[in-house]
Order: sequence, then structure tokens, then C-alpha cells
Amino acid sequence: MRELAISSATMSELDCPELHSISVLVVDDDADSREMLALVLERSGARVFMAESASEAVIVFQAERPSLLLLDLGLPDEDGFRLLHRLRALVPHGRKIPAIALTGYGSPEDREQTRAAGFQAHLVKPVALSEMLEVVVRVLRSK
Repeated sequence: MRELAISSATMSELDCPELHSISVLVVDDDADSREMLALVLERSGARVFMAESASEAVIVFQAERPSLLLLDLGLPDEDGFRLLHRLRALVPHGRKIPAIALTGYGSPEDREQTRAAGFQAHLVKPVALSEMLEVVVRVLRSK
């Protein structure tokens, strides 16, 4: 895992009370990205589960039932669009678990495609940590 240079002042700013009662499933095949996102979310108060593939994500999702999904769209075994559909199909009574797309593409058309697929937000990699936290909080508030 790549070490993050985060000062103690920055760490205190990361504490986010809105994240203290949530759990997040971070799915990304890039280990550095996955670890960085998880570290920031954990330091902000969330409980984080990680998966590096769609198949692993399904197993973790069934075991942990997270309250938010952060899904890379470019996974090796299945794209994030199909994975979102599969995970939501596992939720009883059609409860719509909030999801944020992670991708290297950020055109207006790409953003519209993720919204049409049912994602509540779209983050372009490399993700600015402060932006990621703002988006997570916004998505949770709109839930």
C-alpha cells in the first residue's frame, strides 16, 4: 500500500460524524486506489469493506450488507454497471442501496450514463479525497 502523507491537522478534519454509523463497500481492482479510499473513509469514521473484483464484491456484500457502494466501473471480471445491478438484486424488498461510480472518464455523457444506470454520483479518478468525502456525505443525505 502506498503511504499517504496526511498531516495530523488534516486527519482531524477528516472526522465526519455523518459517516460514523455507515459501512462502505469499496470495489476497485487497483490496490493503491482501494487502500487509499478505504483509509480516508475509515479515518472519517466509516466502517469499510474492500473487494478487488465483482465476484469478491458479491461475497462481501452478502456477508456485510454495507450502506453505501463505491464501485470502479472498469473491473476485470464484470463492469461496475452490471455489478450494481447484481448487488441491488440481492437487497430485499427492492431497497435501493446508494452507489457512487469510480471511473477514469468524466465527460457529460459518461456522467449521464452512470446516473441512468442508477448511480447517485460519479467520481473521476484520480479522486480528490475531500471531493470524495463531500460526495459520500451528499449521497447519504439524499438517501
